[in-house]
Amino acid sequence: MTTARVVLHVGLPKTGTSFVQGTLRSNRALLEEHGVHLPSADGEPLFGAVLHLTGRAGSWGRSDDAGERTWAELVREARRRGGTTVVSSETLCLASPAQVGRIVADLEGCEVHVVVSLRDPVRQLPAEWQEGVKHGRRSSFAEFLGTVLADPPPAKAGARRTHDRFWRAQDPLGVLDRWSSAVPRERVHVVTCPPAGAERDALWRRFATVLEVGHVPVEVPERQVNTSLGAAQTEVLRRVNKRVQRQGNERTYGAVVKRLYAGTILRDQGGPRVVLPPEHRGRAVELAQGWARHVEERGHPVAGDLQDLVPAPTPEEQEEADLAPRALLAVSLDATAELLREVERLREELAQTRGGGRGRRAVGR
Repeated sequence: MTTARVVLHVGLPKTGTSFVQGTLRSNRALLEEHGVHLPSADGEPLFGAVLHLTGRAGSWGRSDDAGERTWAELVREARRRGGTTVVSSETLCLASPAQVGRIVADLEGCEVHVVVSLRDPVRQLPAEWQEGVKHGRRSSFAEFLGTVLADPPPAKAGARRTHDRFWRAQDPLGVLDRWSSAVPRERVHVVTCPPAGAERDALWRRFATVLEVGHVPVEVPERQVNTSLGAAQTEVLRRVNKRVQRQGNERTYGAVVKRLYAGTILRDQGGPRVVLPPEHRGRAVELAQGWARHVEERGHPVAGDLQDLVPAPTPEEQEEADLAPRALLAVSLDATAELLREVERLREELAQTRGGGRGRRAVGR
């Protein structure tokens, strides 16, 4: 019998992982015909399993025991199904060498491959700061850049934690080394994110070569997954975070603030995006050149072009975001009005569920 193959897609965060996951899910049946499977425990259960594997279940308000059971069933299922099982979770990039060793040991008998996706730091730095704000963090973009790009790292405890947390997830060489400690280097793959303006399915085509299904005619999602917020919208969310308690309330924050307020209401407003200030561009180019050189020297198989990691020396023209108080007030008021409409919609839905008929609409457009 052919050895079961498990492909661990470990991030990095903000490198198109949500897009790849959306493509895998929307083409699940087609890919299964070609021997590529997603775990039955996808979505929230898989996230819980990964939190268990990386020692983060408690800090995310999840059950460690439930995560352990989900992981054990996932491993059994991968062996039973055969073919290729894809486990895609960017949280896996945080696994320590000991945790990597445990994961690979649990998959004994399977051929384990690892995929690390990389994107140029000029796009990556703004995206990662914004994602942190969407998870409740409160630092301004300037504060964030001053902390994570500091060399040497900041001495102040809080700043040092921010610096180390960022680079644990966003240092591609560190992530590649941790996974290469337990998986042969020729099975630790790099997928580079295509440059801005590339065809919509370009990232999928690169990822598909690792899965050996590049010939399969998948349909990529029409709408971009995990769309970024505008700069003004991100600034409003950052200020809201100063008035909202996330710690100890992670599930509610995720449902109400991250997915509804930020992921739907603020996202739909659009607006000029967050861009890296020109004074930090030289440092970003220097980092990217080092990454490309070291990945090539280490001999990891690459899907795509390592030069896609190196941004152009001069920035493209960008529309400047208006972060003046009047502009932020307009964003806040529009978001509040939309939030009130959503509250009214939910009240009507609750009234119908309770058998009370349609509630009276108090908030109109």
